[in-house]
Amino acid sequence: TPYADGGPPPLLRDLGVALCQLHRDRPASTAYRRGQRLLEAAADPMHRDVDAIASLAGSWRGLDDELSLSLYRSCLDIDPANPYALGNVVEFELTSSGDLGAIDAFREQLAGAGERCRAEAAAGMNLPWALFDAGKFALLLGDVQQALSRHAKAAQLASSGHMLTTSAASIERITAALQVELPGAAHVLDVLLLARTARFPSAADAVLRTAHRLPGVDQDTTVVIVAGGTEETAETWLREHAGSVVEAFEGYSGLVVSGGTDRGVAGLVGAIRTRWGAGIRAVGYLPADNVDGAHEDARYDELRHCPGAAFSIGQSLQAWRDLLASGVTPAAVRLLAINGGAIAATEFRVGLALGCRVGVLVGSGRAADALLVDEGWLTAPGLVRLGDTPADIKSFLSDHGAADSA
Repeated sequence: TPYADGGPPPLLRDLGVALCQLHRDRPASTAYRRGQRLLEAAADPMHRDVDAIASLAGSWRGLDDELSLSLYRSCLDIDPANPYALGNVVEFELTSSGDLGAIDAFREQLAGAGERCRAEAAAGMNLPWALFDAGKFALLLGDVQQALSRHAKAAQLASSGHMLTTSAASIERITAALQVELPGAAHVLDVLLLARTARFPSAADAVLRTAHRLPGVDQDTTVVIVAGGTEETAETWLREHAGSVVEAFEGYSGLVVSGGTDRGVAGLVGAIRTRWGAGIRAVGYLPADNVDGAHEDARYDELRHCPGAAFSIGQSLQAWRDLLASGVTPAAVRLLAINGGAIAATEFRVGLALGCRVGVLVGSGRAADALLVDEGWLTAPGLVRLGDTPADIKSFLSDHGAADSA
């Protein structure tokens, strides 16, 4: 098709981006080079179009990295907190130096770019990329919980596996080049790759290489994950309401997954297993080196020990790996959210990102109640508000749909 070389710069930019994206597997092709020429026209210095300059920089990435970096830097001369350009400049710096200290020179810019991304996301703009960027900036600044939450939301909104693969590749390049571990990066990568596996299963996924199939579990197995707190507020709620949760499992047959200890919500699963017998198989996930000193619950049928010295989101992510490797579809999984702290808050959001239904016990406190007022997740498919009666919980577990959607 004979594309015009002239026209408004935004039109040339968008056409150039489209051509480069369509032909990115053949960067030496006439069509790809034509896209670059259109981007060059749109990126003329007189226009000061940061998006055009950044897009031109991206088109040279991997072909001429020095030119690409120079163009990204010119974007920052115009707009110092431009998220796309900044993310790429910081990535170049980290991968070339291998030194995590290289972030120090960009901390103020990263914080500003993160605020811009969060504002865009709140306004429904540039999604899910604004959240992917916000998550990466939080990771680089050391805020692991926010990095996980934002990446989970971005994964839930992603409309293609390419979005997840691209975002994971950026973090993988950084972690591969660094001489020290980037805290939280491994868990963020797991979230992205599990989401790709769960939502776009045609991809070949390395994340399942560390999975261990669950014996007797397949795509027809009923699965419930029980996630939440083990500290005093959880114990207080359970003293009054544990009976309702246990009774809701009457007649249930299938797999129940939780934390494997005898405390709080994890201990509740041991009680469910004891009350209803062999029709329920309870599997718990714990750290291999239990520095927290939590007592393992012998009422579980199987306890799986994951690498690490402390409880973290890592145990939940390993459970999801094992479930997916066993053929379980996230849409068929039910997650009961009861109380919980920072780890549970991430568990709830990862469950929604993967596509399972999350039933929140209203009034159980802390992370569970906080999820129900988190504007970023209120309209997430699969989020359900649950009363504390056996009937409400049982309906959710059996998917009869009596409980109100959040």
